[in-house]
Amino acid sequence: MAFPFESTATSFSLINALGSALASRLAYLGSGGWAATLKDLWGFQDVKSYTSPPGVYDTNAFLALRSDMILVAFRGTEPSQFKDWLTDADVILVPTDFGHIHKGFWNAFRSVWSAMEADIRAIPPLPGRTLWFTGHSLGAALSTLGVVSAGAAGLPVAGHYNFGSPRVGDRSFANLYNERHAPVTFRFVNNNDVVPRIPPRELLYHHVDSRKYFDRHCTLLTDLRIVDLLLDSFEGSLLGLRKLFEQVADQHAKQLPLPDFLDDHRIDNYLGCLRRQPGLGSL
Repeated sequence: MAFPFESTATSFSLINALGSALASRLAYLGSGGWAATLKDLWGFQDVKSYTSPPGVYDTNAFLALRSDMILVAFRGTEPSQFKDWLTDADVILVPTDFGHIHKGFWNAFRSVWSAMEADIRAIPPLPGRTLWFTGHSLGAALSTLGVVSAGAAGLPVAGHYNFGSPRVGDRSFANLYNERHAPVTFRFVNNNDVVPRIPPRELLYHHVDSRKYFDRHCTLLTDLRIVDLLLDSFEGSLLGLRKLFEQVADQHAKQLPLPDFLDDHRIDNYLGCLRRQPGLGSL
């Protein structure tokens, strides 16, 4: 299968959304699983893998290179680990050059960024070659940090599609990100997906723009007033969210079906909604 992507389309593209979602799903396979697809099926000439050093963080990502584009995808996380995003150690906001950012996300990102940035800089420039970021869940948060860090390092980002992203930082971070990158960012939320509601706003977290919202029929909504009402349908206290995710982790360990608010979070359901959009069913 050819990789569906329009590498020169910096405005919103459903084809690029689909390609990004496919890359985000591929990132879950790990380095042993993504190289063959990227090279043999999608036409990338070179692939580099990134893994955080052994320790607290388990960051994985790939960089795929071909003549027209550089694609960076960060791996997401398992439902049983969501509660870890709300621990006292990680959920605090730490100051950075970009505003205040979730400590856990920031440290997980920094564990691989220096090597990734060096590799991007080392790629020979070609006319028309563009840089793209993507990710799902935790990978969406890390790709957001990748975009703002790449921009600050003088590496222009052509586009950023992410899926089911948690909140990454406070209002200062969101404002800076939006000022620099909102026009090329497309943040997808699927119906009842709970992950975009965490960490809670009571801890001063804010989302970056720009939202794309699927309702329960996979209709892509464009009226942001309606989206705001729907996104406000689930909010909880920090303690309540911790308890909720502990219960979900127990269900997951027992291999019970995921509740709706987590089933909607699965990357396969984002892909399913994208494939229901006009013109994408055959891709």
